Amino acid sequence: MSAEGWPRWRGEQVAPGVHWLPLADAAWRPRFGAHVTIIGTAQEAVVIDTGDDLDAPSAFIAGYLAGMGNPRLRAILLTHHHRDHSGGAARLRALTGAPILCHPLEVPLLAGEGGPERPALTVDGTLEEGALLRVGGVTIQAVHTPGHSPGHLCFFLPESGLMLTGDLVLGDATTSVSPPHGEMAALLASLERLLQFPMTRILPGHGPPLTDPHAAVAGVLAHRREREAQVLAALQAGFDRPATIVAAVYQGLAPDLVELAGRQVQSILLKLAREGRVVAIGEGEEERWQLA
Repeated sequence: MSAEGWPRWRGEQVAPGVHWLPLADAAWRPRFGAHVTIIGTAQEAVVIDTGDDLDAPSAFIAGYLAGMGNPRLRAILLTHHHRDHSGGAARLRALTGAPILCHPLEVPLLAGEGGPERPALTVDGTLEEGALLRVGGVTIQAVHTPGHSPGHLCFFLPESGLMLTGDLVLGDATTSVSPPHGEMAALLASLERLLQFPMTRILPGHGPPLTDPHAAVAGVLAHRREREAQVLAALQAGFDRPATIVAAVYQGLAPDLVELAGRQVQSILLKLAREGRVVAIGEGEEERWQLA
């Protein structure tokens, strides 16, 4: 933290009209939320994702906009509903009057994210697949990429080839797929779809930029398919509960990651069940899985 109590964040212009504001410490841990992108000029701009509902990221975004010349903020675009991406949206709207936009499938999930310390977020409009915005000479194309969340959006910038991937592709890890909102088959299809774009670089929601985007996406796909094969091998070996499958597949896993790994195994099992390759027997504590 700096002497003023804020992290020493530095935004940078990564392409004409494209400013990347990484909200992370040196180890890329998202203590303050996901990274933010500002697209535009001194006259007009949009903000994509806002970090969490905390003073530090909100002040950083406002300060960066001021340094750009306080452009008129045309919109706040959200990749998806998770708080680390959307938490600061209401603050930014109150400050600028800009409308909040997301995919229609995220609208009820944003409303459901509310709680005693954070009112539910009501958006001002939606972005469908293929929607185009032109801001400060930069084209922004909304790309519907479900899997991590049903209405997850990536944003492609065709002039520069930049792809803003939110939580679909991360810079230093693989994203979580947590049922019921996360769905593994949809995630794999979304990754396959990204490979069709002429990307030059990926700006992820977490972690460093990826300078070989197609290789990075192909690597994530290969990793996901390897995990699926490991789950099938565990079932073949007689491991029939999610907890025992986790122990077989994720050997040496840190205790604080076991629950997360369990959700990944569950998402794989549900995918395999929809494909008719495995079946669940029993419910709740008695649930067992086996090959079909």
